[in-house]
Amino acid sequence: MKTIIFRIVIIAVLTLCVVNISSAEDCKNAEDMLSKAVSKKPDAKSEENIRTAIAQCPDGPALYDRAGDYFSHWYKTEHNATFKLEYKKLAMEFYRQGAMHAEGSTAEQMKLKAANLEGKREWSKLSFRGLTPVAPDSKDIGLSLKINFALNSYELTKAAQQHLNELGEELATSKSIRISLQGHTDMRGEAYYNKELSIRRAESAKKYLVDNFNLNPERIVTLGFGFEHLADEHDPYSPVNRRVEVLKITQ
Repeated sequence: MKTIIFRIVIIAVLTLCVVNISSAEDCKNAEDMLSKAVSKKPDAKSEENIRTAIAQCPDGPALYDRAGDYFSHWYKTEHNATFKLEYKKLAMEFYRQGAMHAEGSTAEQMKLKAANLEGKREWSKLSFRGLTPVAPDSKDIGLSLKINFALNSYELTKAAQQHLNELGEELATSKSIRISLQGHTDMRGEAYYNKELSIRRAESAKKYLVDNFNLNPERIVTLGFGFEHLADEHDPYSPVNRRVEVLKITQ
């Protein structure tokens, strides 16, 4: 009897291992397929290929996020109104689906990306001393922290730390406030490098706030946009583009 039970256990373990290996292979194939699909401008087959890739690894939030970033990029660069609308719709769809398969800050980031694209007023202004609206007369309702960075750097300057000190004091007092720190770059360099640099800038500001004001890190969501949202579109290489902005998350 013990021998039979032992054999059943062994078979079950081996079966589980085979399933896990197969699942890992499916996700690797899905990543490769998705990488190929997003390496060029969208065409008639792009959406189909992306959906086929994700179907092979439907529980992987990173695939949805990459698909969302892909269509979000082309939405912002496309001039044809019909195509723009379609890319926007697809980006929002993939972000929202990805958020359903993700947890914690990863899910929060995809929700924020979808909300930003949709244009909903998911934010309300923070009224800290020294902070000014990004665009007082527009629909943008975030605030610029005036945290600027040296070229290719995510190190906080003394001036940046002073602004973060003011923000940190307010967050330490108003414990219900949650914020999003959004990193940006100028247009020098490759898109991938700038995306990573912008995330590091936001994370650098978050670490400073958490370490110096004993804040719960879950109250601060970080995002990086690279050079997608230039502060000075007329001079894409201007230092003002190398920045972090803060948005208050409404419940």
